[in-house]
Amino acid sequence: MKFKIQILFLILIIITSSQVNARTRENSVENFIKDTRIDSTGFADTPKVAVTITSTTLALDISDLINYEVNNTLDILLNFQQSHNDDGGFGSKPDTISTWKDSVSAIQGLNYLRLNSSILYNWNIFQYLNNSVNSNLYKDVSVGNDTIKFPIDLNQDIIRIWREYIISSYLIGIIPTIPTEFLINQLKAFQFSNGTYNSFHIAVETVILLSIFNDQPDQPEFASKFIRAYAQSNGAFSTDIQGTSTINATYRAMVALQALNRLFELEYQDAIARFILNQQLQNSGFKEVNSDEVTIQDTWIALTSLLILNRLDELKSPDVLQTHGFISIDIFWIVIPINIIIFRRRKT
Repeated sequence: MKFKIQILFLILIIITSSQVNARTRENSVENFIKDTRIDSTGFADTPKVAVTITSTTLALDISDLINYEVNNTLDILLNFQQSHNDDGGFGSKPDTISTWKDSVSAIQGLNYLRLNSSILYNWNIFQYLNNSVNSNLYKDVSVGNDTIKFPIDLNQDIIRIWREYIISSYLIGIIPTIPTEFLINQLKAFQFSNGTYNSFHIAVETVILLSIFNDQPDQPEFASKFIRAYAQSNGAFSTDIQGTSTINATYRAMVALQALNRLFELEYQDAIARFILNQQLQNSGFKEVNSDEVTIQDTWIALTSLLILNRLDELKSPDVLQTHGFISIDIFWIVIPINIIIFRRRKT
C-alpha cells in the first residue's frame, strides 16, 4: 500500500512540474495582472490594496508591453471620469482631491485607453496642469512697479515636475509655454567642470530633461561615465557608488544612458537582464530587491528595463523555478530520492 502511495505521489509531482514548466514568465505576469484587477474599475498596486489611477495606468502599460488584452475598459474609463475633478485634475479614485501624481498618471492612462487629444482637451486638464506649475515652479519677482512670474531654481523634484508637465501637456495636445533657455542653462550647470555631478539622482534627472529639449550636457561622455560608475559587481545599478543594486536605480540609469545615446557603453547587459529577471516570483510579477512583495510599480519598472535592453523576449522562457518548504519544484531533485526509495523497497 505504501509503495502505491509513493508512486501516486511521484506521478502527482511530475504532473505539477510539467504544468509549471509549461507556464512562461509572461503567463505569470498576466496572472499577477489578473490578481491586481480587484474589480472592474481598474488595478491595484498589489492584490491587498485598493484600485488607484496610478496603478491602473501602470497596469495598462504593462498589458501593452506583453500584449495582454484588458477586458471591460469602459468600466476603467468610467472610473477615470469619476476621479476627474472640477479643477481639471484627478484624484487617486472617485471623490478624492486632485494630486499632481494622479493627474499626470491619469493623462497617460487615458492615452492607453485610446482617448485622443481632442477629447482630452475638453476635460480642462491643462487648467490643472498650468495652475499647478504656476504655483510650484514659479515665484513672484518685483520689477519696478510690476510683479512678474519667474521660474524658481531647479532641484531634483523641480526637474521631475517640469518633465512631467511637458510630457503631459503634449499628450493632451497642448504645446506649453516653457522657459526653455533658463531650464537648459540651469540643467547644464549641474555638471561640474570635470564632468561629474553632485549625485546619481541629479545626473539622471538633468540628462533626461535635457533630452526632451533635444539637448545634452556639455560633456556627454563624462556624464555617461559618471552614471556608469554606479554600476555594481552584478552589472546592475545602485544610487550609491558602493551600494545595493535595485531595479529602480538600474532602470533610471538605463533611461539616462539611452537619452545620451550611449546605451552601447553599458557593459554586462546580459548580467543586468538576469538581475532583473531574478526579481520575478513564481507565477507572479516582479519585486524590488530586499522586498518580498510583488507590486505593479516594480513589475512595470522591470518590464520597461527589459524593453530598453531589448530583452522582453526573455519573458517567453519558462516560469521561475523555486523551492517551497522542503519540496523543490525542480523535478530532478524530487525524482532521484523517490527512485532510491523504490529501488531499495524492491531489493528487500
